[in-house]
Amino acid sequence: MHAFASLSEQCNRIRDHLNAREREWERVHCILRKKDARRLHVRPSGQKSATPLFREQASKTIKHLYLPEERDDPLRHMRDPRHFSHLQKIGAGAFGSICLVENRITGKKMAMKSLRRKDNTSEEINLEIRALLRAQESGWFPKLLSTFMDPVNFYILMPFYPLGDLYTVMTSSGGCLSRELCRFYLAELILALQCLHKIGIIHRDIKPDNILFEETGHLVVADLGVAHVFIEDEEDATFMADEYPLWEEMKFINDDGFPLLTPSIDNPHTIKGVAGTPFYAAPEVLEGRQYSYGVDYYSLAIVYHEMVTGYVPIQCGPCLPGQSEPTITLDLGRKDVHFQPLSVSDYDFLSQMLDEDCYARPSVKQMKNHPVLAGIDWDKLSRREGPIPQPKVLRKRVPISPGFERCLTIRF
Repeated sequence: MHAFASLSEQCNRIRDHLNAREREWERVHCILRKKDARRLHVRPSGQKSATPLFREQASKTIKHLYLPEERDDPLRHMRDPRHFSHLQKIGAGAFGSICLVENRITGKKMAMKSLRRKDNTSEEINLEIRALLRAQESGWFPKLLSTFMDPVNFYILMPFYPLGDLYTVMTSSGGCLSRELCRFYLAELILALQCLHKIGIIHRDIKPDNILFEETGHLVVADLGVAHVFIEDEEDATFMADEYPLWEEMKFINDDGFPLLTPSIDNPHTIKGVAGTPFYAAPEVLEGRQYSYGVDYYSLAIVYHEMVTGYVPIQCGPCLPGQSEPTITLDLGRKDVHFQPLSVSDYDFLSQMLDEDCYARPSVKQMKNHPVLAGIDWDKLSRREGPIPQPKVLRKRVPISPGFERCLTIRF
């Protein structure tokens, strides 16, 4: 009898303890709910009210977009598209637009890329998503937050970069950047492209509009909409070792010599296809010839010239008989219109990088060893560490006529 009373008393103590814990949890949970409720109604001062991104009637047709081979990722697909409000349009291209959106629950601002389904096939969208997913482990590329689709558009949700793109930074700095800052961004672009190429992706649309900046000042290479993604199955390992032994050997070493930049019998990653922006694309791309990863470095050289001088090194000539498009020629000698002239090292670097013969262009190792990039700590920069040169506003040297309009990306 005494044992039964002791057991009953012990059970009562446990029940009282659990009831006390439950009341404490309800009190804490109530506080959290009150905080969340207040947050839904608080908006930054001076900000206009936002409109829902998806109307209630249309929200029933919204669903998450998955790749055919992708497993359901709860982290990537936990964001509800009905919780986003449209703030403003921040960009537009040939295949869609980019809007600044806000999550009404958290108040966090993000960038929503909308791609029209009538202009973009599912295969093309899957390639862009696959490229973003493959580049997630690198800090040089934007994170893929979520993907949606409805009967009209595909939607890709990414972080918002408030510092803008390289073209905006150049414009705010007087049209071009200081040489020190140009060298720094050139080095970061080389590392970003090298990282992208090592995971089997050719960007094919490197231009100032697609280079964004984090709040730390380091660049982010965005817009993989026309990127080509090479897909290798594990079953192909034996075939690759037999047919491309040099490629496999260089892949194992994984230094600046991998991957190969030009088409050859040792390079399995060669393609054809016109894609990108005409003033920045390599000649072999526009002419429909075979090419490989090296075309991205050609575009990089065009961007570097524009950062230094304020202009792309392109001259548009008259249309040839029987052709509707004007002739485009490379011209590095337009000193009369440059905001700041090219140095001897700049001219030598660009002359090599922009050679019409893709086999005569320098390798990645030769780029890094060029005097233009002397003194760069590549190991430190690859970790996105070290001081970033401060931008300086450069005054215009001569009256400048209006520049060319920003070109749209093309894809065939």
